[in-house]
Amino acid sequence: MLARPVFSPTRRPFVPPEPEALPPEDLPTVVYEEEPAEPSPQADQIALSGVYIDADTRRAFIVSPSVPEGEWLSIGAGVSGWTLTKIDPGSVTISAPPQEVTLQLYGDKGEFIDRNDGVD
Repeated sequence: MLARPVFSPTRRPFVPPEPEALPPEDLPTVVYEEEPAEPSPQADQIALSGVYIDADTRRAFIVSPSVPEGEWLSIGAGVSGWTLTKIDPGSVTISAPPQEVTLQLYGDKGEFIDRNDGVD
């Protein structure tokens, strides 16, 4: 107690000594391997069945392997490994970098594309 008097003007808080740093060649090397990305499902397994657009809202009715009964989605929503990036009156764009695919609501001649062709 007398070695460090409480009211001494030279008293300072205890400061632990700095740990010795390892030279750079002695530091362990850590290698992080990225896990391979899951392959995205084929875009032909995803279908556009409807589009709703008003002044404030853009939504697309998408049928996919993960939701076969379909669901209404907004831009930015995920669908079976893809992301909905654009909604237009007759089409939507989905992306799974580096791929980008446009799904059409109507065929080249303006006919509705029957997504249930052959399904009873």
